[in-house]
Amino acid sequence: MEEIKKEIKSALSAIMEIDAAEIDDEANLAEVLGLDSLQALELVVKLERKYKIEIPQEELRKFKNVNSVTEIVASYIAQPSVQVQ
Repeated sequence: MEEIKKEIKSALSAIMEIDAAEIDDEANLAEVLGLDSLQALELVVKLERKYKIEIPQEELRKFKNVNSVTEIVASYIAQPSVQVQ
Protein backbone atom coordinates (compact mmCIF):
# COMPACT_ATOMS: atom_id res chain seq x y z
CA MET A 1 0.00 0.00 0.00
CA GLU A 2 2.87 2.39 0.66
CA GLU A 3 4.04 2.07 -2.95
CA ILE A 4 0.54 2.94 -4.16
CA LYS A 5 0.36 5.89 -1.77
CA LYS A 6 3.75 7.12 -3.00
CA GLU A 7 2.58 6.87 -6.63
CA ILE A 8 -0.63 8.78 -5.83
CA LYS A 9 1.33 11.55 -4.14
CA SER A 10 3.73 11.69 -7.09
CA ALA A 11 0.83 11.97 -9.54
CA LEU A 12 -0.89 14.61 -7.41
CA SER A 13 2.38 16.50 -7.16
CA ALA A 14 2.69 16.64 -10.94
CA ILE A 15 -0.98 17.56 -11.46
CA MET A 16 -1.16 20.19 -8.71
CA GLU A 17 2.42 21.44 -9.20
CA ILE A 18 3.29 21.06 -5.52
CA ASP A 19 5.93 19.07 -3.67
CA ALA A 20 4.78 15.52 -2.88
CA ALA A 21 6.16 15.95 0.66
CA GLU A 22 3.58 18.70 1.24
CA ILE A 23 0.64 16.36 0.58
CA ASP A 24 -0.86 15.07 3.81
CA ASP A 25 -2.50 11.63 3.63
CA GLU A 26 -5.66 12.95 5.31
CA ALA A 27 -5.88 16.33 3.54
CA ASN A 28 -9.11 16.78 1.59
CA LEU A 29 -8.12 16.72 -2.07
CA ALA A 30 -10.71 19.28 -3.17
CA GLU A 31 -10.87 21.60 -0.16
CA VAL A 32 -7.23 21.63 0.94
CA LEU A 33 -5.33 20.88 -2.27
CA GLY A 34 -7.84 22.46 -4.67
CA LEU A 35 -8.19 19.37 -6.88
CA ASP A 36 -10.98 19.96 -9.39
CA SER A 37 -12.94 17.40 -11.42
CA LEU A 38 -10.66 17.58 -14.46
CA GLN A 39 -7.59 17.13 -12.31
CA ALA A 40 -9.28 14.18 -10.58
CA LEU A 41 -9.84 12.59 -14.00
CA GLU A 42 -6.20 13.20 -14.85
CA LEU A 43 -5.24 11.44 -11.61
CA VAL A 44 -7.46 8.47 -12.51
CA VAL A 45 -5.91 8.19 -15.98
CA LYS A 46 -2.39 8.24 -14.52
CA LEU A 47 -3.26 5.54 -11.99
CA GLU A 48 -5.10 3.41 -14.55
CA ARG A 49 -2.08 3.49 -16.85
CA LYS A 50 0.40 2.81 -14.08
CA TYR A 51 -1.47 -0.16 -12.62
CA LYS A 52 -3.29 -1.36 -15.79
CA ILE A 53 -6.68 -1.12 -14.11
CA GLU A 54 -9.97 0.57 -14.91
CA ILE A 55 -11.53 2.78 -12.25
CA PRO A 56 -15.20 3.65 -12.91
CA GLN A 57 -16.01 7.38 -12.84
CA GLU A 58 -18.48 6.90 -9.99
CA GLU A 59 -15.47 6.07 -7.80
CA LEU A 60 -14.31 9.70 -8.14
CA ARG A 61 -16.86 10.73 -5.52
CA LYS A 62 -14.97 8.55 -3.05
CA PHE A 63 -11.64 10.32 -3.72
CA LYS A 64 -11.57 12.32 -0.47
CA ASN A 65 -7.88 12.13 0.45
CA VAL A 66 -4.73 10.17 -0.36
CA ASN A 67 -5.74 7.36 1.99
CA SER A 68 -9.15 6.87 0.33
CA VAL A 69 -7.62 6.92 -3.15
CA THR A 70 -5.02 4.38 -2.02
CA GLU A 71 -7.72 2.02 -0.75
CA ILE A 72 -9.73 2.33 -3.97
CA VAL A 73 -6.72 1.73 -6.22
CA ALA A 74 -5.58 -1.21 -4.09
CA SER A 75 -9.03 -2.78 -4.32
CA TYR A 76 -8.95 -2.62 -8.13
CA ILE A 77 -5.40 -3.99 -8.30
CA ALA A 78 -6.54 -6.92 -6.15
CA GLN A 79 -9.35 -7.75 -8.62
CA PRO A 80 -7.75 -9.23 -11.74
CA SER A 81 -11.14 -9.29 -13.48
CA VAL A 82 -11.16 -5.48 -13.67
CA GLN A 83 -7.60 -5.09 -14.91
CA VAL A 84 -7.18 -3.75 -18.43
CA GLN A 85 -5.23 -6.03 -20.74
